[in-house]
Amino acid sequence: MHRALHWSASLLLTVLASSVCLTHALPSILSPNASSVWTAASVQSVVWDIGEPDISPNAHGRVVLGYIDPIADEGGFYEYDDQPLSDDLLVSEGIIDVVVPTALPSGRYYYCVLIVGDARTRSEVFSIDNPVNPSTSTAKVVFPSTLSVGKAPPKNVSDAK
Repeated sequence: MHRALHWSASLLLTVLASSVCLTHALPSILSPNASSVWTAASVQSVVWDIGEPDISPNAHGRVVLGYIDPIADEGGFYEYDDQPLSDDLLVSEGIIDVVVPTALPSGRYYYCVLIVGDARTRSEVFSIDNPVNPSTSTAKVVFPSTLSVGKAPPKNVSDAK
């Protein structure tokens, strides 16, 4: 009896934890994707799927840049979590413009963006071209510890239809 009660309580907690996680789901990122190439200092759009179920219409989040270090053991993944490209986005909008930082080395398939809220979702890995820092040799790539994050221009209201 005691084992059955313990098992039932564990199952109930697992089900409750799963349902809590679903209410805080974040959508799939559609862009950037594996074919995207961003240019340093340009304004780029991060686009995500707002039609996915279990997405709260009032969910807020932020966009964070991440990268894969090609010379780290086992391809280390890192995020500029404390330096978001955009703060306090409304997930139900499905798009936000960001300014690509200029302190980054150029790289083929090093970068990704994450939407961070109560959960995290990551884009496909994509490239950033930086004409000022055109390092392409993976043996010489040095990722900065800080970013110079700028503000994207406000959305043009006439574009929203």
